Amino acid sequence: MMNDCYFTTSDGVRLHYVTGGEGAPLILLTGYTGSTEDFTGNYAALAAQFQVICMDYRGLGRSETPQSGWHIERLAKDLEELRVRLALETFYLAAHSMGNTVAWCYMELFGQQRIRGYVLYEESPCLLVDPSWSEAEQNSFLGKFRMPDPWSFPALPPDSRAVDARRAEFLSRLVREHLSRDWRDVVEAIRVPTIILMGEGSHFGAKELWDYLQNVIPGARLEVVPTDQGGTHMIHRENPVAFNELHHHQHCGDLDHGDGRRHSPGRKGRRASPQNGILKSKREKSA
Repeated sequence: MMNDCYFTTSDGVRLHYVTGGEGAPLILLTGYTGSTEDFTGNYAALAAQFQVICMDYRGLGRSETPQSGWHIERLAKDLEELRVRLALETFYLAAHSMGNTVAWCYMELFGQQRIRGYVLYEESPCLLVDPSWSEAEQNSFLGKFRMPDPWSFPALPPDSRAVDARRAEFLSRLVREHLSRDWRDVVEAIRVPTIILMGEGSHFGAKELWDYLQNVIPGARLEVVPTDQGGTHMIHRENPVAFNELHHHQHCGDLDHGDGRRHSPGRKGRRASPQNGILKSKREKSA
């Protein structure tokens, strides 16, 4: 069972978060327009092994929408203030979509020393096309995602619930900033045990992007969920068993090979089993 909690940030904003379970802390970061409700179908399984924590960013979910602080850096600072409030010495981190930019900003501002393991779930280090890039470079840094400028992206997805004017302005500003950032320098400096989780049918379902991430993050392990088994941008909803099982392996130490081994760049690595959706390596599958 997840418990609803609140805390007030250093700039006076009341933020909502949920927490539940026992074990090593696992912080879940949601994507753009996301909320703590995003992982409703995952909490029970994850809380069986972790102390699960998920926060509503300012301006989203049940958190307040302030007059200021509408930047990725402030979201990262909110995360650090929540960590301090909960007295977490170390924690696992799993970030979905835009949540990865919050994670990368956190690493840049506060370091990586407290992060025991990281799941980089469905994101690329860049989201805007640099006109000077070749097609191969675009695929490596963007996957299949193509956005010529930050104004081409709708501030709110079509299925969003109605929001008030201030929240709409917050989301508009946030997505422009999110789209405009280039995080390659931070991604290339990641030195924590990392799993790269991608959906084969997602807009990040590109071999070149997977290769790039595996090549620049030492020891990173690539996990790909096939399209016909929920391998979309929303794996945690479409294939919750696979998503939850991935974190089970993380908790058991399977995240860090310990001997420097990793999947060969360009391979899809572990794939979801048709029977139960549990991630399973291609090599194991053919054995």
